[in-house]
Amino acid sequence: MADTKLLAIYGNYLSDLDQTATLKKLGAELLKTSHSAASYRLFSSPETQAVLCEDATDGRQIRVELWQTDAETILNLLEQLSPEYHLANFKLSDGSTAFCFMAALSFCLEQNYEEASRFGGWERYLLKKAEQDS
Repeated sequence: MADTKLLAIYGNYLSDLDQTATLKKLGAELLKTSHSAASYRLFSSPETQAVLCEDATDGRQIRVELWQTDAETILNLLEQLSPEYHLANFKLSDGSTAFCFMAALSFCLEQNYEEASRFGGWERYLLKKAEQDS
């Protein structure tokens, strides 16, 4: 793959939760699972879509998958997302960086999105949500 980039994926976009295998269909290659630096918060929209925001003050480590893909694929994915998302440099716990789709923290707070990171990760958030709904 010429001119490859790293893309960090989180929440409901993780490969074991993405029923459509979106990134694989686009020719991206899953490299590994990793964690962010402790400067992000993960929220859930009303449609139970994961939204990541940078928060250097109250952030936590977030589990992510690192995918190798090209810049064109990343830009095509960004065009398909809601306008509140932007492409950002994402800091990993080992000090390296990747690209990631994020929203502004102020947007998530204004929308009163539920914070998923406080449960220790997206999967635990989904379990707690399922328990509350039953």
